[in-house]
Amino acid sequence: MPVAAGSRQQSAQAPAFPAQREEQNPRGLGVRFQAGRLYALRAAVAAHGMRLGLTGAPLGTLLVVATELATNVIRHGGGEGSLRLYREGEFVACEVKDRGPGIANPDMAGSAQVAPTAGEGRGLWIVRQFTSDLRIDSSPSGTTITAMLPANRPAEQDA
Repeated sequence: MPVAAGSRQQSAQAPAFPAQREEQNPRGLGVRFQAGRLYALRAAVAAHGMRLGLTGAPLGTLLVVATELATNVIRHGGGEGSLRLYREGEFVACEVKDRGPGIANPDMAGSAQVAPTAGEGRGLWIVRQFTSDLRIDSSPSGTTITAMLPANRPAEQDA
């Protein structure tokens, strides 16, 4: 069967992430995502970001960070990945994982501003501008990026 342009065949070694599915628990959110599902991902991030203590501008910042990281996964990291949101002390962590080829120099990725005329390459730079801490763990079998954002109120307590 022919493969449509832009699609990706799965190898026997790396099973596909399942279709988008939320894992809800008191500690946060876990979602698998793929191209075409960014709107649903953003809605889940917004709802759980509020639950974890973000409102107003900090919530908007989380949406920018989550969207940039998810878009990078779709464009450069194999087309699908997972996103977790959770509270870590006074911060909300946004963790995105993929099974892509990895980032050549994770410590420097996104550290320099990209020219406005460049077609791509500014996502991690934008994320670095908005976060307190950015951790990048990368290997040839995938990348995990964790962005830390200050929470502006305590997380909601479960009843």
